[in-house]
Amino acid sequence: MSISCSERTDYCGSPILCDSVANLPPDCINLGQGYMNFAPPLWVTEAAELALRNVAANHYSHPKGRIRLREAIKNFYGPQLHRVLDVESEILVTSGANEGKSCSIPTIFSCPY
Repeated sequence: MSISCSERTDYCGSPILCDSVANLPPDCINLGQGYMNFAPPLWVTEAAELALRNVAANHYSHPKGRIRLREAIKNFYGPQLHRVLDVESEILVTSGANEGKSCSIPTIFSCPY
């Protein structure tokens, strides 16, 4: 049995491209592959420049996540869970899924070493 692109994406010519664009709307620009061959729009570069000028947003965050974000998470999920959440001991914001997994898995499972 061989695996191939679906018929609706035969125009792609490459399995990598077929996988990445199969479910995107026709007017969507796919930046997932990193093959941009055009300059970003001016509003994007201006927004990046503005963000870089704002010193507060350019520092590493607190290891547990920014307090304003943890408070917002507490306020959103607390009522749904019918209890008051502790932002210092029950809420952790990570910078990505891998970091989140590497923080949570050792907490849940005990390792023999």
